[in-house]
Amino acid sequence: MKNAHVFLKFLILSVLVSGCGVFIDNPINTPVKKIIFIDLGVGKEGLINNVSTKFQETFNVETEIKKQNIDFQEAYNSKRKQYNVLKIINQIEIIPSKEERVFAFTDKNIYSGELGFVFSSTDKSKNVGVVSTYHLRLKLGGKLEDGRAEVKGYVDENLLLERTLKTLYRNFGATMGFSTTFDKNCVMAFSDSLIDLDKKSIEFCGKRKEHLKKLGMYNVN
Repeated sequence: MKNAHVFLKFLILSVLVSGCGVFIDNPINTPVKKIIFIDLGVGKEGLINNVSTKFQETFNVETEIKKQNIDFQEAYNSKRKQYNVLKIINQIEIIPSKEERVFAFTDKNIYSGELGFVFSSTDKSKNVGVVSTYHLRLKLGGKLEDGRAEVKGYVDENLLLERTLKTLYRNFGATMGFSTTFDKNCVMAFSDSLIDLDKKSIEFCGKRKEHLKKLGMYNVN
């Protein structure tokens, strides 16, 4: 799976111009007015409420939190012992309008395609995404002999919230037509590990930031 990650980075780098200073996106010009968060079970009380509050403060949008029961067994891959995130997305009942976005939260270990795991995934055709806290909650130590990071328990609520927001903002940006970058000063930066996620900024930058401000959607200077 590590090779798949390396290949994915190479592929994206090959087809994108890196950096926030170059507007390589296909931005959506319709302002988003409402975000609907769906609790599929995150195992952390208050997290979605904190995410909702922060999202309102940052993006000038109305937010609403709902709950939905889905059939996780339908999305479960017994060979991988993981959950197919696309099969979870397909079970989300709410269909957002052009001025809405839907993001569901789960604590399941999700994957997409051949990747070992993903923090999240969004179907841009539906403007519906899923964020998983399964890996976001992990506290890392040093490296093991095989190169993998050692897990040393769980992070505190502040770091979990920051990681969740970074992951959510990147998925939200994708629904606004923003592409991936490798500029760590931008929340749209590609990150396939907690180390990369922790290093990158939580803010939009460059023309992505300007576009959100033009739509009256971004409160960060």
